[in-house]
This record gives sequence, C-alpha cells and structure tokens, in this order.
Amino acid sequence: MNLKRFLWLLLFLIISLPSFAVDYNKFDINDINSIQKATKEYQKEFENKRGTKEAEQDYLNFLKFYNKAVNAQSKKITFEYQAYDNSFEKQAQEYSKKYFPKGMIIHFDEGDFFLVDSNQYLYDEFSPYLTKDWEELLKFETRFDKRIISDGRYRISKAEIKNFIHFYENFIKKYPDFTEKNNIRQTIINYKKDLKHYPNIIY
Repeated sequence: MNLKRFLWLLLFLIISLPSFAVDYNKFDINDINSIQKATKEYQKEFENKRGTKEAEQDYLNFLKFYNKAVNAQSKKITFEYQAYDNSFEKQAQEYSKKYFPKGMIIHFDEGDFFLVDSNQYLYDEFSPYLTKDWEELLKFETRFDKRIISDGRYRISKAEIKNFIHFYENFIKKYPDFTEKNNIRQTIINYKKDLKHYPNIIY
C-alpha cells in the first residue's frame, strides 16, 4: 500500500469514528457551577442535532460526569436543620430550591442531608435534545424528586411500587430497542424484590 492510499484510508477511519462532542473532563467537579457549565455546552453543541444518536451518546457521557460532580459537591457541603418536626420538610425543600439551578436537590437519610441528582433538572434541560423514548422516561422519573425524606416512617407505598413496575414494563414493550433497556430491566427486578419483601424497604 503506497503512502497516498494509506493516508486516504486513515482519513476515512477518522471520519467514520463516532464523535462525542463535549469533553466533560475539562469541567472541575469541585466547582459548584460545573454541572450548569457542562449542561450549557451540551445544549450549544446539540442545538442543531436534536434527537440524534450522537446527542444520546453524549447525554450518557454527561450522566457519568454528573454523578461524579454531584457526589463531589455532596461531600463538600454541610447542611443544618433545627428539628425533626413539621417545619423540617419545608426546610429541606428550601435547600432543594437553592441548589436546583445548579442541577442538584436535597435528600435526607439516616439523620443527614446530602445532595443528589435531580430528575426534574435532567428532564427540563436534556429531554428537548433527546428522542421520544428518553423524553417519556425522564418525564416519568421527575416524580422521584418529590421524595426528599428517606428516614423511618417515610415509606413508599405498595401502590406506588406497582405503578413503577407497570410503567417500566410497558416502557420496555413500547421501546424494545431502547439503549438502556438492560438498566430498565434491572430496575423492574429491584422493584419486584421490594414488593416481595414489603414493608421492609426504605427509600
């Protein structure tokens, strides 16, 4: 193979490789604004490529970065609360309102507040750039943002668990080629286990 043919082949291979446009490694997960910055760059990059496979793959890459960033911020920030009474949940909601623009909400478990990812944020900011199946899934999962407290008596009901299973099973039937279908199947398995052992579950 002469040099010219080799160079043409190399160029073809480079062009054929999938391009994941946003480099999430450049964002500092210790920066409280890093999630916002990464989100804006994603939106700018895929403004004219909505609903494409590339947009979906880059969203999955964002989720990996997102998880790391939320965990990093949760370790850095200390929250205080006055008492575990009727005003407690209101205080938790106020914390969530403060951090939601930065892509996070507050969760309470085992006596401590900590930051978690927000399904509502993902739906608001990313669903317009993804396919219909993703939009439907993200919209359904926004309801999980409302469950701020996980301790003790704040248990999920049997009816809710059955509703979750029903949705995910129908989702798989409706979208058999969904990219993350294996994760959905595992979610169904987990909820069925929870239902079997109910009420010995805490969310």
